[in-house]
Amino acid sequence: MTKHKHHILPSYRGGADTRENLIEVSVTRHAMFHYCNWRLWGDDRDRIAWKGLSGEIGKEEIVSELRSLGGKKANRYHIYTEEHISMLRKLAKENHSKAVESARSEKSKIKRKNTLSKIKHQQGTKNSQYGSMWITNGTNNKKIKKTEMMPDGYKKGRVI
Repeated sequence: MTKHKHHILPSYRGGADTRENLIEVSVTRHAMFHYCNWRLWGDDRDRIAWKGLSGEIGKEEIVSELRSLGGKKANRYHIYTEEHISMLRKLAKENHSKAVESARSEKSKIKRKNTLSKIKHQQGTKNSQYGSMWITNGTNNKKIKKTEMMPDGYKKGRVI
């Protein structure tokens, strides 16, 4: 597994390139550190490092964004290999699968249903079907206004 050296105290905040200030971390953890630093201190250099490590942006965009921040120090910051980027994309895909699986759980479905009920989603006049109804003749379905007469041979509902 590829390891990165990460500054505990970033160099832009006065951190030195000493053994005491450097730790070896995985690419994923390195991205997480930069994300947390960005959220904590709001420095765009951490945002750019996080996006680069997570594979959201490529080398050219990293250099371009860093140059737009301050110019000359752009090449001093993280430049990531395609191996790092592909590894991060793989991790993101795995996490996405877990999130989808979680969203489909029975517990999540109940929570979603309760939330939609609480906010009155698609209820009353907010319902996109308000004032209309489905009718079927057994093979064909169509939607009509509730005030319209139902054609002969049709009944309420639809066949899927």
